[in-house]
This record gives sequence, structure tokens and C-alpha cells, in this order.
Amino acid sequence: MLDETTKNLLIVEVNKLLPENSENKLISAMRYILLAPAKHIRSFLVVASSRVFNTEAKKVISVAAAIEFVHAYSLIHDDLPCMDNSDTRRSQLSCHKKFDEATAVLAGDGLLTLAFEVLSSLNEKRCEIIKVLSQAIGIRGMVGGQVLDIGADFNKIKEIHLMKTAKLFAASCEIGAIIGNATDKQRKALYNYGINLGLIFQAKDDIEDYEQDKTNNLMSVLGKSEVEDYIDALFKQGVDNLSALSGDTNYLYDLLNQVRKDGKPEKKDKLYEISATHGGLIQTIAHYLVKPILESALDRYTEKHGLTEYLEEMTQQKEEDSINFYEITEGSDSKAFCALEVLLHIYKISNNNLTTLPSKVSDVTLKIDQDDLKEVGLGVIGMKEGGERVVTIANDNKVNFNSYYVKLIEVKDKYPDSVNNLMVFNDLINKTGKQVRCGDEISVKYSVKEHNGEYIVKDQTVQFRVGDKKIPLAIELGVVGMRAGNKRTILSPPDLLTITDDMLIKDIDYDEENISIIDLSLDIKQEVAAHHSTVEKQPKEYS
Repeated sequence: MLDETTKNLLIVEVNKLLPENSENKLISAMRYILLAPAKHIRSFLVVASSRVFNTEAKKVISVAAAIEFVHAYSLIHDDLPCMDNSDTRRSQLSCHKKFDEATAVLAGDGLLTLAFEVLSSLNEKRCEIIKVLSQAIGIRGMVGGQVLDIGADFNKIKEIHLMKTAKLFAASCEIGAIIGNATDKQRKALYNYGINLGLIFQAKDDIEDYEQDKTNNLMSVLGKSEVEDYIDALFKQGVDNLSALSGDTNYLYDLLNQVRKDGKPEKKDKLYEISATHGGLIQTIAHYLVKPILESALDRYTEKHGLTEYLEEMTQQKEEDSINFYEITEGSDSKAFCALEVLLHIYKISNNNLTTLPSKVSDVTLKIDQDDLKEVGLGVIGMKEGGERVVTIANDNKVNFNSYYVKLIEVKDKYPDSVNNLMVFNDLINKTGKQVRCGDEISVKYSVKEHNGEYIVKDQTVQFRVGDKKIPLAIELGVVGMRAGNKRTILSPPDLLTITDDMLIKDIDYDEENISIIDLSLDIKQEVAAHHSTVEKQPKEYS
């Protein structure tokens, strides 16, 4: 259920809290279940609930990881021969089958205690969070539910579902609310939403698993239509609980709806998407009633005015982006720019099915836009020393991707501090052209003016490779991110216009106390190098 960016953040956090040690059997067993392909619903609930109160994912990801530790511990112990005696879990051998029973027991114990170690290290509200989690997984929750007798009626089975599953869902939601400084009323609404979601989750499981396991199954005491009516009632209660919240509940609503519908995501075949914040029950109902009407009207409008081709091009352009990143820590010192040499800590997190896992951090020195780590290097541009990112690189079919954790340790050949004073303004934006990146061969028309608007150079054209340092730094850095047909205005400190080749602005005496104004336009006929739209070569593995 986690989006790829948040999932990558979670995996980075897991690797920080529990680094791989192939010589330690216990740690290998703990990581084995943690890093297997999974939905991560409970972690998602922590992140999505805190999001309601405008809390960023990176601020709660350690708590989300702790919740994942608890869930993994419960799965390992559930699979043991003395409990459910399951041979498989998450499409792979269960922990005790992969290792042995004793190791599995200790791995579960280790994950549970590590979770509380993480939570006890929080700066604020740690006691409150620990109390909520303890109540959900102790004798009044998950552990207590595990020892209940086989359910003989609806209420007994519901109690088992409540204790074994729904209370941890609810605790995950409430913990997100606590971190977001929610009121008591908001906390209660999110807790109750988690209960509704958890009970739906178990009821859907009962429908799907009835033929394989009739123990503690609602289908044993109710007909399928009655179970589905029960699910619908829980769904309405969940929506009612979300309506008590004024923040962004879209993610929580979508999850509730997805679990109700067998976990199958809605088909998205439109060239646009209609979205709105569901601030209350009325708004939520209205959104889902009106959405098909709006889509029908938009379809007619786009066809009538010939916009279909444009929307398709916009959609394809969005999908063409092969390098994306998520900022974990911003950093505070010198910034990495095109063509600079940098020292990085780097390791591969995963590909899209999480089968390739990180091991140890490698120290790598590279020049941005060169060598076999070109794509990772391009994802480093704009980072500050001490900063951390997850850089995701799509392959040439845009289906598979690799993600890397990157920390910028040092920028070795720094540009002048004045580069931080560059100001770039887009006068015309063409969203469908390829973006200029470091290493591209481009043609630019430029004019340079004094601060009072008088031209120094007007309507000159230069062709160059971005990063070769053969043109003024202000122009070289200023073109990055432009698309064919774009126009930009750059306000630059004069010292960034110094150059040693044959450009016309070579020997001009600038007033160093004033700024210079540069007008740029990217030649629409000039083909931008295509290395960023189809990855030339995947970086070598770092593990």
C-alpha cells in the first residue's frame, strides 16, 4: 500500500536500524521477513494518519519502521509449528523453515524489543506512543486474541478479528495522530477508522480463504451476502470517522475503499485525474457521485477541441522522467552542481520487486555526468553536503527501476559561493519537450543586460555541452531543467559571467556590486541529448 517513495524511505530506515550482517544468523533472520515483498499497511497508516495533520513522511518513518518490526515479529511467531505451523509467508519460506525454529523464535523476540528500543528513543510523546502500541499487541490485543477459543458465533469471531488485527491497525492510526498533535476527538476518529479498516480486512480474508480454512471464519456462521453487508456497514462507519477530520484524508479513504474492493486498485485509463480533498462525509459522497459526470464532460470537451493528443503527450512526458529523488535530509554546506567531483556514501536499496537488498555502504567518488554512475550522479545535483536522498532510476522500458540511498559527504571542486545567488525565472514553459540535463549537447540564444536593462550582448547563439565549463557558469547552470522552446531570465552575480573562450561577453568590465540579467531561449530545433529519456547503462551494483 505504500507508495514507492515512502516504501524506499521505510527500507532505508530499516537498513539504518538493522544493518545487514551476513555473518550474524539472527540478524539475517530478522531482515528476511522484514524485507520480503509486502503491502506495509500498518506502516502506511502511521504515515497517512500523520499526513492528515501536515506531518511529512520522513518525520515519522522511524515510528512506521517500529510498527513494521512488531508486525513482522507476530508473523514469525504465528508461523511456528506450535502455533499455525505455516511453511510459507509472503511468497517465500517462513522464517523457521528458512532458518530453524530456535532462530525464528529469537528473531521475533529481537524484532519486538528493537521496536520498543526505537520508540523509546523518540524525543517527544514516546511514553504515550509506547502505551498505545502495548495495549494493541498485549493481552488485551494481539497476544490475547491469539489464545481465544475457536469462535462459535459472530460476536466471538469478531472479537478475535478485533484483537488479532484491528487493534494494531487502530493503534497505527492513533500513533500517527499523536505525532501530528491531534485533538482527543481527532485521535478517537482515527482510532475508530483503524478498527473499521481492520475488521474489513479480516472479513475480506474470510471470504477469500473460506475453502482453505474455516476456523474462526465469518463465513462459517454467516452467508456471503451477510458478510458483504457487514463489510459495507463497516465501510460507511469508516467514512463517517474520516468526515470528522479536516485535513487530507484522501489516502486513508482510498485505502478503505481498496480493501473493501478486494485490494484491487482502480483502473486508471484517463489522460487526466480528478481529485479533491474529502473534508467530510457530504463532500466525499458528492465527489464520487459527481466524478463520473465531470469525466464524461471533460472527455467530450477534449475531443471537441482536439486536446486528446496534447494530453497524451503530457502523460507520456511525465512517464519519460527516468530519474526521480526524494529528499531525506537537506544538508547545510556546499551544493553539488553539474560537472563537479563529489564523494558519496551509496548503496542500492531495491528494484521494483524488492528482491535485491542492500548490504553495506560504499564510498564512491564520481564526477557528475560522467562514468558508469552517470544516472545516480544526475540525481545528486542540487544536494548539499551532509544531505541524504533516495534516487530512483527507471530502465529503458519505464517498468522496472532501481533505487539508491545516497549521502553527499563532500563536494571536492566547488564553484564560487555566488552560485547560490543565481535567480532563475521561467518566462515561457513548454511542458512537453525534453528537459536539459548535465551532459546534454544544446544550442542556446542569449542576451546579457546590465542591471538597468541596457544590452551588453544581444541575440547571440552558442552551442555547447552542459558541464564542459566552456561558457559562463551562469548560463551553464541556468539552462539545466529548461525544455525545448522555453525562455528564461537569469539574475546573476557578474563574476559568474567570466569566461576564457571566444564568446562575445569575454572581456567586458562588469560592475561587481551589481547584478547582470541574462535572457535565454533554448533552440526548439536543437535535439537535446537523449541519455536521460532512455537510460544508456544501468549503474554497476553497489552492495
